[in-house]
Amino acid sequence: MPWKDKMTPLYVVVDDAYVERLQDVVAGLESAGMRVEQVLDALGAVTGSADLDRLSLIADVPGVSHVSRPRQFRVPPPEADLQ
Repeated sequence: MPWKDKMTPLYVVVDDAYVERLQDVVAGLESAGMRVEQVLDALGAVTGSADLDRLSLIADVPGVSHVSRPRQFRVPPPEADLQ
């Protein structure tokens, strides 16, 4: 599917005032276009992915405190020259 190419991983932090209504926040994230992969109840966080065009909609969901994209690190193969 071509739309999957535009999906990027996201990490969403839920505002403390909304932790008791975490499932409502998750429903809002899904409605905004996020594909939810994990709900971390104890942390008040949600992981998943979405098209970057939906990022502002996801950030505007009631109860969302912060949205970030995880950093990716790449390690060169063992046979690569050190720099």
